[in-house]
Amino acid sequence: MWMIVLVGLLAGGTLWAQQAPEPVSRPAQTLLFLGSANHAPYSFLDRDGQPAGYDVDVLQAVAERLGLTVEIKLLTDDAPDVPGARSGLAKAMQAVRAGEAAGVLALGDIDGEAERRQQWRFTGPTDPVAYSILVGRDTEHIDNLQSLNGSRVAIIRYDPAATLFAVNPNVTLDPARHVQEGVVMVQRGRVTALVAPRNAVLHAAKSWNLEDVKFVGVPVFRQERYGPALPAEDQSGLAGRIQRALAEMNTTGALIPLQAKYGFGGELAPLPLLEQPWVLTAGWVSLAVVVLILLGLMWFWSLRSGVQGQTRRLTAEIQVLRRQLTELQTHPDRPHESAPPADEGGLIPMALNDLIRQLGPKLQEISGGEVAVELQLVDELPGVLADPVGLEDALIHLCRNARDAVLARREKNPESPMRMWVITRPARPDEVPPARQASQTEFVALAVRDTGIGIAQKDVPEVFKDGYTTKPGAAGHGLAAVYGVVARHGGWIDVESAPNRGATFSLYLEATDEE
Repeated sequence: MWMIVLVGLLAGGTLWAQQAPEPVSRPAQTLLFLGSANHAPYSFLDRDGQPAGYDVDVLQAVAERLGLTVEIKLLTDDAPDVPGARSGLAKAMQAVRAGEAAGVLALGDIDGEAERRQQWRFTGPTDPVAYSILVGRDTEHIDNLQSLNGSRVAIIRYDPAATLFAVNPNVTLDPARHVQEGVVMVQRGRVTALVAPRNAVLHAAKSWNLEDVKFVGVPVFRQERYGPALPAEDQSGLAGRIQRALAEMNTTGALIPLQAKYGFGGELAPLPLLEQPWVLTAGWVSLAVVVLILLGLMWFWSLRSGVQGQTRRLTAEIQVLRRQLTELQTHPDRPHESAPPADEGGLIPMALNDLIRQLGPKLQEISGGEVAVELQLVDELPGVLADPVGLEDALIHLCRNARDAVLARREKNPESPMRMWVITRPARPDEVPPARQASQTEFVALAVRDTGIGIAQKDVPEVFKDGYTTKPGAAGHGLAAVYGVVARHGGWIDVESAPNRGATFSLYLEATDEE
């Protein structure tokens, strides 16, 4: 009988603190495996913050078959979109190399990654991970990797799929943090296609509306070695035992129920009824009637949305005027000759970073000292045309919401992180809506990101409606006011969120060269 002795996790639940780790006593046959918490459906944290997913279930079944005890820990990113931050899988690989764990929960490779094949011993397959191409429903002439020449293609960050395009400089890769974000990039037209594990997309389809996307062509690659991995130099014999157990489970069909549990091998929803060929040929007259009705509804909705938008703009302007009137009444003798000249909409050129730095102490006060607030401000940021009072109100509303979301998640999961970020950066060209791209205007992004309870996808379109709220006792006016401020600035808002994955509210403002 062999034995593996593992060193303990560092205090505070992390493996990468500066000081040396304190040893933790473990049973001799307890194996610690590490993996990524952002790799659904293979590995992720459930609503209680516990490891879950297909890989977790498979490894638990293997350990039971071998008469061993297995402990699984899933790691998240330190801070999404922060330079130097690494994925949970990258951290797990480093910890295993340092002898702090027996193996990685799941790992795979793609042709060309010779270094990974030399350093790791794969014990799979638990599931031959098939990579497929996902495009918009109306996209044509895309059916293989070569047909993506000259296109922007999304891949999941840190995924070895990038190797598939290593010899094709004509493809621009756009990394996404997870499958859901990659799908949204396809839906919004930011990229032509997403290349990702097919089963991961199918799992996302259970809770996301994917009716306007489709798979094309045949799988472009299969990770046949996918499964638990141990260092190549491991002499314990554990890799061989896991490999033999998996081979037996594959032969007997023991993995099939687990694959069915996570929806592996399924299909995306079929084409909507009105897009079926037999319906299109059944009667053009009926289709014309449907189109006319839809056009009428679209006109009505456009008119209604326009009125709502103008109402929000007027409400925001009234709030600004009231604040300015109060200021004048309170300080009637205050000189105003040195104030920068405002444009016709009451906006002035200003430095966004300076405003945020001035608000730093107030944002710390809003957090109550419980939630860590970090400012990530890009140097040499272009100025913006803005109303500083309205912009300050919008930022405070977003930070209060972020604080409440973080505390709400903490109540459910005492181990959840308590952090928020205020970020400024130039907007990327692919973030600018098509209608605004023709003007060649530059924009600046102001984002508030948190590690809070998140927002369900079905609720995202509702959050800016006046009076809408999911918080007990709240009036539901905060985000509506934020929307009004941004609308008066001629900008727009983007929201990225998922339940128990935090939220990011990004405000986009027009840049200016004036000082």
